[in-house]
Amino acid sequence: MQAILMVGFVVLLAIFFALLVLRDKENSAKFRHYEGAIESLMRENYELKKRIETLAKEANSIDIDRVQIELEEFLDARLRDKTLPMLATLQELKQKISEQQSEQQNRINSLEERTRDFSKLTPPTPQSESELILAQYRSGKSVEMIAKDMQLGVGRVEFVLKMSGISLA
Repeated sequence: MQAILMVGFVVLLAIFFALLVLRDKENSAKFRHYEGAIESLMRENYELKKRIETLAKEANSIDIDRVQIELEEFLDARLRDKTLPMLATLQELKQKISEQQSEQQNRINSLEERTRDFSKLTPPTPQSESELILAQYRSGKSVEMIAKDMQLGVGRVEFVLKMSGISLA
């Protein structure tokens, strides 16, 4: 029994040792990769420093006025290329907005005309209502019948008759 435990323990140690060796190899490979990357970056940094020094020497010999003029011309051309399409789009939008505005104005005018037409169909004014009440009373209808026919309250009919100088008995 102890022998089996001992063998199991040895196998477990061997597996653990194998895993450690594999991890060590992976880490070593990563370190080598990072060392190579750092070396190449250092070389590139050195080359860029040299290039900056040569460009600085050349910059002293460049005609700044000529470069400035060329740069302004280039920028003007780029601005024209970018702004002309935007200007055309803005003009199209302006035209569409004015079309919609006139369409909305036409709708408003149409609604105003309809509103005027509806105001012509309003119920009779109080003066004509009073005249109708008086005419019906003179034709012999009772106050209750007039109120029912005209869909008014009895008090309203009596009020109109009293205001017209007719006394109710």
